[in-house]
Amino acid sequence: MSLVRICSSVVLAVGLFAASAFGQNNVIWVEDATGAAGGSATITVKLTSDTDVHALSLDLLFDQNSLQIKPLSTNSVVAGDDASGLDIPVLDDDLINTANSSGKLVIYMLHLNIDPEIPLNTISAGADKEILEVKFTVDSDAAVGDLTLDLANVSLVNVASDEDTLGTEIEVTAEAGTLTISQFQTGDASGDGKVDIFDVLAVLGALSGNPTVGPSDVNGDGKTDIFDVLAILKLL
Repeated sequence: MSLVRICSSVVLAVGLFAASAFGQNNVIWVEDATGAAGGSATITVKLTSDTDVHALSLDLLFDQNSLQIKPLSTNSVVAGDDASGLDIPVLDDDLINTANSSGKLVIYMLHLNIDPEIPLNTISAGADKEILEVKFTVDSDAAVGDLTLDLANVSLVNVASDEDTLGTEIEVTAEAGTLTISQFQTGDASGDGKVDIFDVLAVLGALSGNPTVGPSDVNGDGKTDIFDVLAILKLL
């Protein structure tokens, strides 16, 4: 075999490996989470990408019989920390109502910028980027166990290379996540499925007039006061 043919074979093999690796480097997924029946749960969508992303769309699929997205007034659907420069332009009460009826939340994210002098905000390339956060109320009759939250119709667009290009769609693998539902625990004032310092903060917030997800009357004396804070501290 000639040296040229050997070199060509090596280059082809390396190219195929690189192309395969490129596809494997782009993954979007729902991070596993916990919640309690009658409480709440926060779902985070994450992204690992080898290129900057300036626009995306996705469908978040969930069991609407067990989960309901909280009202937008509670900041229930927000861009993640690593996508804070992107807007969610189609986000209103009708969208949430439709999602809660169908079990499918349709999300579009992009930087709404028409000024060519202003650079586009992006999700920078890298691993474990938090791009979306969704807060749910867990039905009080939700069965203890695992619920699957899936992603569908995912599209990612990278940054345009010149003024004549809108960008190129990025190949990405979508992976589902698991929400583990537990029984409601005494002292779980935050309703996240566990008793910790956040429940103390939730009861202190209730004393200031902020409602809690779980019962704030931890000691069962018919009122919420500092003794409920002490009751939680004894459970920690």
